[in-house]
Amino acid sequence: MSFNTYGNDQEKNMDNKENDANVYAADVERIPRSNSSNGMEVEIDQDGAHLDRTLSERQVTMLAIAGIIGTGLFLGTGRAIVHGGAVGAWLGYFVMAILSFCMMMSLGEMSCHQPSSGNFVAFTSAYVNDALGSACGWIYFMFGALFAPVEISAACVILQYWDKNTSHASIYTAVLIVFVITANAIGVRWFGEIEFWFGFIKVATILGLILVGIVINAGGGPVKDHIGFRIWKEYPFNDEYGGISNVNTARFLGFWAVLTQAAFSFSGLESLAVVAGEAKNPRKVMARAFKQVFQRIAVLYLLSLFIISLNVSRVDPNLLGALAEASGTAAQSPFVIMINRAGIKALPAIINAVVFTSAISSGNEGFFFGSRTLVALATRGHAPRFLLRTNRLGSPYFTVIVQGCFACLSFLSVSNGSATAFSWLSNLTTLCSLISWICICVAYIRFHKATVVQGFDRKLLPFRGYFQPYLAWFALVGFFLVTLFNVAHLQRDHTRK
Repeated sequence: MSFNTYGNDQEKNMDNKENDANVYAADVERIPRSNSSNGMEVEIDQDGAHLDRTLSERQVTMLAIAGIIGTGLFLGTGRAIVHGGAVGAWLGYFVMAILSFCMMMSLGEMSCHQPSSGNFVAFTSAYVNDALGSACGWIYFMFGALFAPVEISAACVILQYWDKNTSHASIYTAVLIVFVITANAIGVRWFGEIEFWFGFIKVATILGLILVGIVINAGGGPVKDHIGFRIWKEYPFNDEYGGISNVNTARFLGFWAVLTQAAFSFSGLESLAVVAGEAKNPRKVMARAFKQVFQRIAVLYLLSLFIISLNVSRVDPNLLGALAEASGTAAQSPFVIMINRAGIKALPAIINAVVFTSAISSGNEGFFFGSRTLVALATRGHAPRFLLRTNRLGSPYFTVIVQGCFACLSFLSVSNGSATAFSWLSNLTTLCSLISWICICVAYIRFHKATVVQGFDRKLLPFRGYFQPYLAWFALVGFFLVTLFNVAHLQRDHTRK
């Protein structure tokens, strides 16, 4: 790959940041180029499909903040508390948050430099080789293809909170599949608007729940129980994880189980880069969006789990009972358990409604990212070219149809053994996400090496990550270890069954 360099006369004229930005803006369309494995020159910012750049800064900002926050945060955090204890769960999420932040700094730098739809494929193809680009693209497509039915199925299960008649599940599933397909077929501008309001509901609810949790912890609820750090002192870790007698081993394995759960909650964080190919003024908008990733991680994930860990114990009978029943409704949400124990009524039904909309939103976004990844694969010859065709609204309708076929996996939720089937689908989405993160880190390490070798000044980039390439290496090693432990954990569970 080669980066444009500037002559001595040009360098003398670049005496302020504004001039630097102007020079970069003029030259960025031509860099970087890559010699692919087949010897052909590839420019990674050109897409074969005519996708519309109609996502506004407001919509991209909300996608950056709310993203595909769904059942992983609202429901999955309860299982993390049980596996790791109060302190172990928060530490697990904290470690995964640090790794995810390092990965996003790497991805943000590449995405803002060369924004394109489905750019995971572009980056790995250009900076490593076409084989890895193809593999990364198909893995991430599988993430979107499986994530959508998982969330749609979860939304249908949540509806049982109001409708106990399980025979209606197939009807609800069909309606939600049609909704998601329609939202992705009517154009990216309307998709962005739908997700903006879904995201607004999610963020407002989480912030409200954080405030309620603070009040409850301080003894401001009807029960007047001042909890403080009592739970952190009594049940900091899980000393009995998996029935292991050795306390230190049990605590360690419980902590690693939390990392796997946290990976599912953070999965999709990288999908912000996919919308770069359809955003207005992408380099400016995406740079701002990536700068907001820290707020999303720190407030929506770490602060939420911190409040939960202060108020809900890993031995709480309501939490253990809800997880044993695997209801999939807000009954197993630690937020609901926290509120019920404080004696506050009515809120659980509201939270259930928010979890329902969050599941739909997550499934909708997973559907979108899967379809755009197919476009990127087709653009680079790794998938049939007919997938590049778009309708008059700029939507790649063939990729939407393919995604719609995978969305029909949601009907597994109405069959016998659905819990087992979707447990495996959830684990597969987590593995796909972890492998994608590893590929992103590898691509960035190669990208950074190219800037060093060719003397390209990274200060000219629209967005520049901190302490690179050390953060990318740290994230690469961390994700690799988490992936290995996740596979080992799945094999152990399969052996037991």
